[in-house]
Amino acid sequence: MSDQSGVRRPPSVEHVLAAARADTAHRDPDAVLAMARAVVDEERARLAASGSTEVARAAEDLGRELAARLEAFEQSAGPERVINATGVIVHTNLGRAPWPDAAVRAARAAAEGTLFLELDRETGRRGRRYREAEAHLVA
Repeated sequence: MSDQSGVRRPPSVEHVLAAARADTAHRDPDAVLAMARAVVDEERARLAASGSTEVARAAEDLGRELAARLEAFEQSAGPERVINATGVIVHTNLGRAPWPDAAVRAARAAAEGTLFLELDRETGRRGRRYREAEAHLVA
């Protein structure tokens, strides 16, 4: 509810951020700021489109909307899993084919730590990036 009877301008982004601080403190500050600006911009557009019939919503209301939008965005993040029933192993509209368990384990093991990528152990200088993969493919 708006406690600003007759106010035609939305609260500032700073006031909305302050109102939502408790609910957004654990989130990325840049994302929170961008969403706060969008919420205030949309409120400004709503007021402009309404003529003189609407009043601005309070910073607390917009702060709750900001927190709700961030939560909804977080919940919807990432691609949606589907069942590929097309009969085609790699279907371009469904993304990539799933990796075998052994490939997933190998990728995870490689990503969990540091490894020699370009450094040549014997010379201590930069070497060819794909020499290990090449050796395994040849073998």
